[in-house]
Amino acid sequence: MSSHSKPFEQVTPAEYEENPVWEGAYDKEGVEDQDETWRRPLVGKRNVDETMIGPFIALRVVGAELPANAMYDHERQSICEIFVWWNGAWVLPEEALGSEVSVYYVALPSIAGQHSVRFLSQRSTDYYAQRESMS
Repeated sequence: MSSHSKPFEQVTPAEYEENPVWEGAYDKEGVEDQDETWRRPLVGKRNVDETMIGPFIALRVVGAELPANAMYDHERQSICEIFVWWNGAWVLPEEALGSEVSVYYVALPSIAGQHSVRFLSQRSTDYYAQRESMS
């Protein structure tokens, strides 16, 4: 079940914690003031599975404990379009964490039934972070 959509920039960390899986509100494009940046929560969803196409998921930055969000890619087992909550806004990771540092993220929803999935970005300036191998 999905709920109301809103611009990505207006989704708060608290909303991501309450509903850790979101989808693009692409079917609403063409509606006045609504574009491809709009998202809507998948209310009640706490697990990301292969049937979801490009879900946006809630994350935490390991160590800094900052809220983050990104699009999950099932095929590549990675996240991309990563943003971190910093000073009351969603910013690119390097703005919040500095440049050229490795960053670990942990997913708030489970992914294919696995809890606390971690992703590693070799540098905060990287566009994506790769899922860590399951051990």
